[in-house]
Amino acid sequence: MRTLGEPEIGLALRVVRQFHSAALLSAVTLLLLSPDQIQAQIQGQIAGELASAPVPARILSPVDNSDLTIVRGSTHPAVRNAIDNGRLASTEAMGDLILVLKRSDAQQAALESFNAQQYDPASPEFHHWLTPPELGATYGVAESDLVTVSNWLQNQGFTIDEIAPSHTSIRFSGNVGQVETAFHAEMHAITSGGVAHIANMSDISIPTALTPVVVGVKALHNFFAKPQHHTRPLLSGSASGGWAPASEQRATLNKRGGPDVAAADTTGLAGARPGYAPGDGYQLLVPYDMATIYNYKSLWAASTPINGTGQTVALAGTSNIVLTDIATFRSATGLPAKVPTVIITNSDPGTTNLLDDRMENTLDVEWSGAAAPGASIVLVTSSQTSQTTDALYASESYIVNNNVAKIMSVSYGECELGMGTAGNQEYANLWQQAYTQGIAVFVSSGDSMAAACDDGHYNPPPIMQWSTALPSAA
Repeated sequence: MRTLGEPEIGLALRVVRQFHSAALLSAVTLLLLSPDQIQAQIQGQIAGELASAPVPARILSPVDNSDLTIVRGSTHPAVRNAIDNGRLASTEAMGDLILVLKRSDAQQAALESFNAQQYDPASPEFHHWLTPPELGATYGVAESDLVTVSNWLQNQGFTIDEIAPSHTSIRFSGNVGQVETAFHAEMHAITSGGVAHIANMSDISIPTALTPVVVGVKALHNFFAKPQHHTRPLLSGSASGGWAPASEQRATLNKRGGPDVAAADTTGLAGARPGYAPGDGYQLLVPYDMATIYNYKSLWAASTPINGTGQTVALAGTSNIVLTDIATFRSATGLPAKVPTVIITNSDPGTTNLLDDRMENTLDVEWSGAAAPGASIVLVTSSQTSQTTDALYASESYIVNNNVAKIMSVSYGECELGMGTAGNQEYANLWQQAYTQGIAVFVSSGDSMAAACDDGHYNPPPIMQWSTALPSAA
């Protein structure tokens, strides 16, 4: 056994002094431990002390609306080059706003230590998952601070809709006039990339007294995450046996194995057809192909099949789906019949006006079921009930706060720069909450991942260390 050096003995003695109520036997035992074991003891005891003590208040000064701090990084970068269409009416509603809160440095360090123990098979805390209220009671903002912040919001005329059980955010609603007065930034209608948006035109400010616990507002704009799928152009067969994009104006789709474009066809459209027919050089990928490519087909064929049976996968969405689409996909590709569950968090977003979202959510349900045919698939979906309602975030936070499943998938993306200081912090909070609850979060990173942001495309909400980014399937 290696002998402890003076620094390590000093460290052990500091532990003894810090936790002076420990028995002498425990102190002697510390001297026999390795440095790593001593550090684990320190972290464990600090976490234990923190868990058993009430969370202290950090807002210690009266809230003064004239003493302000600017929240840097709270203006969407698209505002800089957008067309300004003028200031919004003060009475225009702004719903489902999220005030983002933060833990103290000591709480954050203790939570990260606890997380490490949760995933360490040698730890007594292994797989000791917390519920959202348990997380909030120990690692969230103090109750007294929540009251102070809530009172300030209400004094500005806002309505408190929900305090997150994790004690790391407050959902509130109001109107443009209240937002401009409370956060000291004008709200305008703008056009960016040919699309109408609303946004604050400068960084917001909050009372300095609130800054020990308040990060800022997740977003005062409606630049929301986008689906990560790509649709191919319609292809038409050529005389050489290859494929070329057909006109986007119109096309006649022949049945499987239909003839190539006739020489007399001057439009180039007569032979356009889906690219799945045998011999046409363009094949459809089916679940069994995926199982072969990723080498899990043998798991399906095991004496006790490993195919997702007994597991639930939750998908975050912004559209409803047509259940017959799922049934047709499973039947056509040889999968057993299994009906997904759809949970609507606010009001039904429907399927008719959200084609891109419906396509994304349908693909998610189909292919999560294709990878795990025996799993229960749950689509959690939300509506954009106001200009500032982030429907995807509503679905994501519902999944986490209600422990819908231990596996969660998100196929939408947004550049971190556009999410701003508070938006990035809110996703860091949400994904760490999921990690602490034992939820494995998977987020599509897109084909180009972070580089896609360089040309105005999207990459996923911030991954941090609490979730896994997966590139889109080719």
